[in-house]
Amino acid sequence: MLQALYITIVGMLIVFAALGMVLLVMVGLNKLFGEKGSEHQEE
Repeated sequence: MLQALYITIVGMLIVFAALGMVLLVMVGLNKLFGEKGSEHQEE
């Protein structure tokens, strides 16, 4: 039972870490493209 619990916790941590990385990458790209593309497009 404990092994299943640890596997579930580790799996959730990996998923949250992956989502966090994706969000950070998206925010970073938005800042880079936002500074460069702000002159052409404003949304």
